[in-house]
Amino acid sequence: MVSQPIKDAGHIYIFNSPLCKANDLVKNCVEVLMNIYQPEVLKFIISDDVGSLSFFREPPHLLTDIICETAKIENALLWAVAEKEKRFKIFKEVSVENIEEYNKSKAFIHMPRILCVINNTTGDIANNETIVACIERLATSGHIAGIHMIVCSPLGDKKYSKIVTSFPSKIIFKTFSTNQADLLGTDDAFDLQTPNDFLLIPAYGKVEKISVK
Repeated sequence: MVSQPIKDAGHIYIFNSPLCKANDLVKNCVEVLMNIYQPEVLKFIISDDVGSLSFFREPPHLLTDIICETAKIENALLWAVAEKEKRFKIFKEVSVENIEEYNKSKAFIHMPRILCVINNTTGDIANNETIVACIERLATSGHIAGIHMIVCSPLGDKKYSKIVTSFPSKIIFKTFSTNQADLLGTDDAFDLQTPNDFLLIPAYGKVEKISVK
């Protein structure tokens, strides 16, 4: 996931479950991306309800303090949606179609990409209609404006299918049933053997089994 340029990553949903190493994966991804990209190139909004990302509190990459409360997640995502619309308006005014074209022109001040990381262990974000609506709007076209998401949350029930299917790429750790695995897009997730194992379902290409190192 982090081996490809951030512009190609789009948005990624991670299904986590008790005892799996999803938090370690998210932490590794954030750490690698912060090492690869300078703060003026990539900014972060991080929501973390378990504290596994707490050591990222100081980096200049952060647009705001790490978020721990659901209400503040809502506010941050509403800001991200408004920023997306603002950028689309700018693109239209200067006759470009996306952030790549905008940043290639030396006539404009460089516009950083933004990665919204939501590390949520309870799944309660799906009970907030505003959060769900913001995630769906960003998943639809946020990448065009340079706004990306990694959402890690146990949304394995049918009622959450709309939010899960809005993500082009998925990472699925072990599920609790074959039905749950099927809802998430892969029959094999129930058969995963260790907490380190996960299935990568890319937007294009075949499903791969990978382990957190």
